[in-house]
Amino acid sequence: MKRIKAYESPKASASSASSAVNGLKRIQRGDAGITTNVRVAFDFRPAFSRAVSTLFLLAPVFLIFEVWQLVLSERYLGIKQVARRADPRSLGLGEVTAFFWSITLIGYWLWMLLLLATSFGRVHGLSLLTVSAIGFSLRRGNSLKWMLVILTFEGAVRVGLLVSLCGMVWRRL
Repeated sequence: MKRIKAYESPKASASSASSAVNGLKRIQRGDAGITTNVRVAFDFRPAFSRAVSTLFLLAPVFLIFEVWQLVLSERYLGIKQVARRADPRSLGLGEVTAFFWSITLIGYWLWMLLLLATSFGRVHGLSLLTVSAIGFSLRRGNSLKWMLVILTFEGAVRVGLLVSLCGMVWRRL
């Protein structure tokens, strides 16, 4: 909810710096090019500081990570692996890949927790944490046949949430 225009001043200010200090915004109206100064009385948008925006700039990185995670889950838990009745734990994950995957997962969870501290990304952070927790509980109680289905659905929901967050941040910048 956003209310603007407590009152309008028809006088044009001499400098835009002084109008910014006084809380005036310069608005151009119509085709005639008439400019007026408008004092903003109520602006309910939360502050979007530079430090917070850097936190949100990590969203595309985690979006790429989610896609990578979906590819790896298909590789280790895919239809071919289920048909062969192969145990994904016996296939072995490379040490470097396992390291980066683990570090990125820890960073991802910390980032989701940090999103809870901001008013702009709180809903997305809570949704990401909820989807991850529900997915973990469902994966824990099911067999390997259903693991890929759960991982794919959970990943798709998280990708959707991250795309939504990226879009909101893009519009806000």
